[in-house]
Amino acid sequence: MKITYDLIKKNLETYKEAKELFPVISDYERGEVNMNVMRNLGLQEFGEFYDFLKRVDNPIDEGMTWRKLKLMIAEKTPNVRLNKFVMNRTQRQFNEILMDGPQFDRLINGRWVSKPALTRRGRMGYGRRGGECVEGLKTCIVPLLNYIIQSNIDVYEDSKEYFYKKFVQQDSNVYFIRWYTTMELNFDSVPKREIDVTRKLLNSFVEIMEETKIDFRKLNSEYIISSISNKIKSSMNVPTGTMLKCLKDVTYGNKIALVANNSYEVKSSGLNSNGYLQVWIMDELNRSSYYPYSCFEDMAFHRDDLLSSLFG
Repeated sequence: MKITYDLIKKNLETYKEAKELFPVISDYERGEVNMNVMRNLGLQEFGEFYDFLKRVDNPIDEGMTWRKLKLMIAEKTPNVRLNKFVMNRTQRQFNEILMDGPQFDRLINGRWVSKPALTRRGRMGYGRRGGECVEGLKTCIVPLLNYIIQSNIDVYEDSKEYFYKKFVQQDSNVYFIRWYTTMELNFDSVPKREIDVTRKLLNSFVEIMEETKIDFRKLNSEYIISSISNKIKSSMNVPTGTMLKCLKDVTYGNKIALVANNSYEVKSSGLNSNGYLQVWIMDELNRSSYYPYSCFEDMAFHRDDLLSSLFG
């Protein structure tokens, strides 16, 4: 298998673009919001990508040579015997290890003391590994990836289940490798409109707090937070019978379930586990199902807003 810079470069560009669209990502970088907030907003993968970037010096290092890599791996491998093993490898010998599944697995995870086997209940056991391994193959995974890409090395793909995994699926390294091979950042499904409105409301609330003469230190935080939460949740309701205009085509499998600019009647509504509003409607496939409110627009709401601006 050949690994390239294509995906990691694309992820870096997407992350940069997403920061412009979603300021909350910068809030996460500064530690002002946690991963739970990112998860609820649909931005968990962007939070995980930032965590990845924090843990590596340079995701793209085009100056990674065998000499530099060897010293880095050896330095991070405290076992004297395995440290010496790494330092004695020639570049050709090391490249061959990357193409040899059993040997690479043994070096990164330790040798099998007892391989996985079926238990009396017919389940596959875990087996047991020895304690010695080349720790540097784990801690230096990003420099190793840079070396592999620049050297155009075809890493091994074969895998014997329970005995060893593919190079790109090794448990200790998959968190890092995925950004170069399988995990593509995408914000197409992130509800930008809802995030923007939420952030605008929070900013307005902060401004009110700063301008008011109330000493907030005298308030009961649990009571006020609970009251505000309940008030917002009660406002996030779409009355039964409301007609919503669909903003875009929505598919179900290979069929069109919702058609852009068509109107649909709301049967009920509610918040999902991430705090976003969903509406229960009958779609074009005669299915009653919940759909994100972000797929729709309440035209009556806009008419009332327009009337308020004209005559208010």
